[in-house]
Amino acid sequence: MALVTALVTVPHRPVPATVAAALVAGALTVHLHRRPDGFLPAVLVRSPAFLLAGGTALFLAIVNFGLFYAAPTLLAWQTGWSPAAVGAAMLWPYLLGGALSWLVVALTARLRLRTVAAGLAAAVVAAGLVAWSMAAVPILLVAFAAGSVAAAAGQGALARHAAEAVPGPYRSPAIGMFNLCYLLGTAFGPAIVALILTA
Repeated sequence: MALVTALVTVPHRPVPATVAAALVAGALTVHLHRRPDGFLPAVLVRSPAFLLAGGTALFLAIVNFGLFYAAPTLLAWQTGWSPAAVGAAMLWPYLLGGALSWLVVALTARLRLRTVAAGLAAAVVAAGLVAWSMAAVPILLVAFAAGSVAAAAGQGALARHAAEAVPGPYRSPAIGMFNLCYLLGTAFGPAIVALILTA
């Protein structure tokens, strides 16, 4: 909890939060050596496949939820719409993204982890670049939908790879830590975008 709190605070208080995160990460490293089968099993940290799945989920969530936080402002800048109109316009891309993610998870079920991670990361980066380029409103909404599809599909598709990356007894903690990575991204994204929008 201390490490997550410090990391989320980094965008707002870079120096003290980074120092705190480094200190807590050091203490966590010592703890891993003392209790390799504790709350955060050392086998997770030592698994490249788990780290790739969790790191990709973190990245997808950062970009998608950053876009989600920025979407009302970007649409208002483009259109001058009222908050109600902006909210109504945002509804369909995110509902569509959530629905299509089921299909993407099914289509990627037999693909290798690196292929899935690279494809989803490329999709969310493209969505972010299109959104920040202030494209026409329909294209902007498609970008929001693409980011939503990539992040939601990533949570489903990458979770399976995260669990399969470790031996059976460690799969439950692996899913828990994987979800923590994703949720940390949901906190980081808006925090970073808030700083950009107010700069």
